[in-house]
Amino acid sequence: MDEDRNIDLDRMMEQMRLKIRENRRSAGSACTTEERGAQLNRDLGELHRAYDLGQVSLDPGRRRFGRVMLRAAETVAGLLAPITRRQSEYNAANTRLITHLNSEIEAMQARFKELAESGIRQAEESQRHIQVLMRGLTKSYTDDLAAHAQTLADLRRRLDASEGRLSVFEHRQREIGDRVQSFDELREILVKSRGHLDELRLIRQRLLRLERRLRHLLAGQPSPDGAVSLPSASSYQSLSGMDYVAFEDRVRDSQTVKEKQRRYLKYFAGKSPVIDAGCGKGEFLELLHAAGIDAKGLDLNLDMTLECREKGLEVEHCDAIEYLARQPDASVGGIFSAQVIEHLTSAQLSAMIALSWRKLKPGGVVVLETLNPESIFVQYRWFWMDPSHVRLVHPQTLQFMLESTGFSDVACEFLSPPHEGIPLPPLHTGANGSLDEFNQATDYLNKLLYGPWEYAMIGTKNLST
Repeated sequence: MDEDRNIDLDRMMEQMRLKIRENRRSAGSACTTEERGAQLNRDLGELHRAYDLGQVSLDPGRRRFGRVMLRAAETVAGLLAPITRRQSEYNAANTRLITHLNSEIEAMQARFKELAESGIRQAEESQRHIQVLMRGLTKSYTDDLAAHAQTLADLRRRLDASEGRLSVFEHRQREIGDRVQSFDELREILVKSRGHLDELRLIRQRLLRLERRLRHLLAGQPSPDGAVSLPSASSYQSLSGMDYVAFEDRVRDSQTVKEKQRRYLKYFAGKSPVIDAGCGKGEFLELLHAAGIDAKGLDLNLDMTLECREKGLEVEHCDAIEYLARQPDASVGGIFSAQVIEHLTSAQLSAMIALSWRKLKPGGVVVLETLNPESIFVQYRWFWMDPSHVRLVHPQTLQFMLESTGFSDVACEFLSPPHEGIPLPPLHTGANGSLDEFNQATDYLNKLLYGPWEYAMIGTKNLST
């Protein structure tokens, strides 16, 4: 009976091994997805039915083997109960795990199917979008190609034009090189001829002197190169024997004088006639005539008188004081005199101011311009340069003379800021608080040394006079 019991156990184990091998072969055989799904459902059903080994009962038909065999089987079952229970628990866990995995797989399959369908839709939309982009890109590319072709054509034309300009530039460069060479030759000629300029200047001065002598002869006047005569007591004279016009040409520029005297026109607007006493070369007369103001010039120098007449200016060769004395009272609209009173004595200056007040109309204006004695630079540089100068007139003295004669609204206007000299610079650091005092002293010294070169005194004859 023991032998029969052993044979049954071996057969049972062999059947289990055969079942496992059969399941392995079934799992490894090729089948469709539906078949695998059906097989998986059958296996899950089998697992749910047979995972609990404790529910397996002995076949009643086995009783034919006898009670001994049955008891042996029950004994074996009792002995195997813990193992069977543990195996049943293991089988139950596997069943739950497989069931959960199957659920997850089904959910993943559904999700994958959903994602696949969404991906297909997105792919179709992307395909349509790509087709639209491709059509736009094709058109844009075609347009860009056309634009680039046009740009290249324009660049080609510009390049051709630039090549033409470059050829012209190279030609001009060669011409410039030739001209530079010519300029170098001319420069050498100029350097060689520079030595002749001084001789030409001397020749020009001689010619001008001869021209002035010719004017004297044509005017029936003696030449200035005649015998030396002393100046009269009632007038100032240029030194006989000195070419005063040439001297004026050297130390004074007519255009500069004219631009400086332009500021005086405002005082003579509507004041005709105007007398320019000591008109020189007629710079202010030209300004008056250009402004439509009737004017006449007076000058003791015959050369300057004749030169003004050649310009078409009305100028009389006479002494200004004697001329004013001959004019009716209150007959002149304005009197102008620039750089004259420093040639007069005190008596002559007083006489000129008194005559100016008598001969001016009510509302008439007198303007007297002269050197500024308050500038040491003027005294040592300009006053003694002219040998016909007699004395400097202080602005306060001249203002007093005009006011005491009867002129009203007397004003002084300083002119010609210094263009030469080296003014003392102010200090920017000092000690003991003396910096401001030092700079004030420096400013005073600069004004004393380099003050305005000239001033003009303007006086008006009262309308009620």
